[in-house]
Amino acid sequence: VACTNTGAAVIGNPDVGLPVVISDSIPAGSTYVGGSAAAGNTLPSGVTEYTILYSTNNAVSWSVAEPSPATNVTHIQWWLSDPLQPGASGSVTFSVTVKTSPPPLIHNVAGLGLGTTTPFLEDDASTTITGVRLISGTVFADIGTGGGGYGNGIKDGTEAGITASTA
Repeated sequence: VACTNTGAAVIGNPDVGLPVVISDSIPAGSTYVGGSAAAGNTLPSGVTEYTILYSTNNAVSWSVAEPSPATNVTHIQWWLSDPLQPGASGSVTFSVTVKTSPPPLIHNVAGLGLGTTTPFLEDDASTTITGVRLISGTVFADIGTGGGGYGNGIKDGTEAGITASTA
């Protein structure tokens, strides 16, 4: 999510509880990848830090601690520590795992607001996920034969490979 203050006025005033807040929801058909909201972000010039808030209940309540499991995250917010100066731009990112059968269309809506108010600006993007889903490596029946444990995720001894498997 990229944002730029293209106007002549400063946006946001954290001193009175109205910091610039970038908000995003986890798109339908996907799950949040833990730790990704804190990676790859670019602060706008003049902004020294941000606080990330996570919601697991569709933005009803928020926590500064990333939940466990992180796949329960439904919404993310980045609260900027300083006003957004004219001409300043930055971006925040997060990653998701697509869980829908192909061809999924991932639709995302992000917003820019002040504090806990409704976003004053929203934008959206849709991405069609294409490609072939493949299983790589050895596919085998993990049935515990050959001296190994059942369901241990290791091809033990005489556990047979599975031929003609597709995904």
